[in-house]
Amino acid sequence: RMCPSANMGGNCRRKRAFLASMPPYERKNAYLRGREPTTKKMEATDIITLLSRHGVKPTANRLLVARELDRERRPLSLMELERGILTMDKSSVYRVLTLFREHGLVHVVEGNEGVVSYELCRAGHASEDDDLHPHFYCERCHELTCLEGIAIPDIPLPGEYQRRAVSYVVKGICGKCALKERGHR
Repeated sequence: RMCPSANMGGNCRRKRAFLASMPPYERKNAYLRGREPTTKKMEATDIITLLSRHGVKPTANRLLVARELDRERRPLSLMELERGILTMDKSSVYRVLTLFREHGLVHVVEGNEGVVSYELCRAGHASEDDDLHPHFYCERCHELTCLEGIAIPDIPLPGEYQRRAVSYVVKGICGKCALKERGHR
């Protein structure tokens, strides 16, 4: 017997076993989306620890938003998060993002035309932000990508200036779009 959802593949027993192995808050989203989540980067306990280190109580909605940000491994806009988390409405997602922002748990990245995207901060504590990196915005497909492993230059500030955040975005054409462009010539 095949699963009702073609994207899950296999038989219904396999799908039920897979969903049963997931935490309840994630199981509902995976079922509603009709697809297996992509490879997990952080375990639920790691996400709970990360939230706690930043002074955020781990509720079901907060875990869902943090899990989605971790799963994608790139900055996501509010609209992308809303599409990825079918069990939460836009205002609930926004409230969680606002809380994460206040506690230094997300980096806020402005893409093109003022669209704000959010990326999970993997630093061990809100006061130690050691995972800053630049981003690349593709002007063709409009995707914002992390350029991990590239350091953001330290910019000396004059006098009494105090740095609160750094956003470094390179704009151009990504590799996928460049290949497509070359293939159509």
